[in-house]
Amino acid sequence: MGKNLQRSPEKEKESKDAPLKSNVNMLRSSENALRSEHGADVNAIKEPQQRSERQRLQEPIGRNEFIRSMNSVVQFINEYFDESHKQPVIPEHDVNSSRIHVRVPEKPEEFSEILKDLKEIVVPNNSSPIIESIERIICKWLSTALAIPQMKTHLNELRDPFGTVFYTPRDVFVSVIRHVIEKVEKTNEENSPKAEKERPKLSDYVVYCSDDSQISLEEACNTMKVRLRKVITFDKDLSGMTGANLLKQMEKDKARGLIPLVIIANYGSANVAANDEIWDLVKISRNKKIWLHFDASYAGCEWLDPNCRSNIQ
Repeated sequence: MGKNLQRSPEKEKESKDAPLKSNVNMLRSSENALRSEHGADVNAIKEPQQRSERQRLQEPIGRNEFIRSMNSVVQFINEYFDESHKQPVIPEHDVNSSRIHVRVPEKPEEFSEILKDLKEIVVPNNSSPIIESIERIICKWLSTALAIPQMKTHLNELRDPFGTVFYTPRDVFVSVIRHVIEKVEKTNEENSPKAEKERPKLSDYVVYCSDDSQISLEEACNTMKVRLRKVITFDKDLSGMTGANLLKQMEKDKARGLIPLVIIANYGSANVAANDEIWDLVKISRNKKIWLHFDASYAGCEWLDPNCRSNIQ
């Protein structure tokens, strides 16, 4: 009666884990019950009738089709986490290249085909550069659709445009600002004698934009610790940044000892979809040797139509 019985660490751990395992098993049982009740095999659901291209333009995806597609995504995620250890890992060079390096699709593909490629090509290569390859292909598709011309490399050779897919606009602006600072400082080091080398403070650099630019640009400037100068754009006839107003602001900043770093030009601004005076800003960028970033995330999609490219050609 007076004995002090002690439980071993292994049994103590088992007793703590038992409720957790029980809860997990109960959740999985209820999930399986729901699947069987509502139809777990999403692929067994009757496929919707094929719609014409005109119908797809009027309504890209119908209500029932959207529900079916999202059910497929949820099922795919569940299966991936439950059975990821069973997935084969295929080296990128062993994948059928004809399934990766394809031309821009002329017609939209069914969601089931996209999910099939995700399962058979992307997932088995999650430990190889396949994701990066797909990113390059998407950027190439976009540049082709927008008719972006070839560009010269640092070796003065022509090559197709290339790009990177970012998660947010803020990431884009942070990358642009960091890249421009690195280029400017490298140029200054090459042009200045060793004795006179003195790197400017980050707060001496100025980024210019219209007063209707995205809030994410302000966040990026705060992250990079550079100044953001919003050029006043209000006018009775237009609401975009003009070259004249930009030059005035630049002269004021130079008089204060600040360094103009980059111009962020808008094609379709955040609030009123205004366009900056693009070609005037291009001339200023070239004359002043200041970097120019063109933000067309709002209205640039209209350039997919060749009839809408007259303002940039």
